[in-house]
Amino acid sequence: MFSKKEIQSSLLGCLEVFLFMDKSIERFDHTRSGAIRSFIIPLIVLPLSLSILFLRPGDYPPELLVTIHTFRFIISFGLFLAAVYYLSLRLNCSDRFYAFISANNWIGVIQFLLLVPCIVFLVRHPGEWEPISSYAIFITIYSYVMLAYVVKCSLRLNWYLGGFVAIIGLAIDQTVLDIANVIRDSLI
Repeated sequence: MFSKKEIQSSLLGCLEVFLFMDKSIERFDHTRSGAIRSFIIPLIVLPLSLSILFLRPGDYPPELLVTIHTFRFIISFGLFLAAVYYLSLRLNCSDRFYAFISANNWIGVIQFLLLVPCIVFLVRHPGEWEPISSYAIFITIYSYVMLAYVVKCSLRLNWYLGGFVAIIGLAIDQTVLDIANVIRDSLI
């Protein structure tokens, strides 16, 4: 598991990434074992993030949505990591790939904290998605900008390539989401 010092350092790194501060990536563990351990963070955050599926109105059973979106997350995440690894090989920065994995996994904490106001709003106002939708769009865009920053700093690339990798992540996620929605609709 994580030591107290590693948790403190990583959470401070998350805050620094949120603020786009220099040297933020250096707070995360750059070793292979640290990168593997950091996969605990998405495993903890995913169920909490999926709770929003129970709060949005819809015609689909929440259990079906949770199952489909869990598989969607795993497939999307795996394809994205494979794409980043391939690009890091092609751009001769694969020695920094573990730094990317650690930072990318840990910023899930910040992304979840940004999602909390949506969850609170939907708990207080069940079925009303419209008032919070602008904020949801904002945190989605901000999350991809943070991702571009993590790519830029961890792989030591420029902003253009960081943005390109973030757009690849968005494209993968949207494509897998579209496929998941087709599967969802075919099961009902």
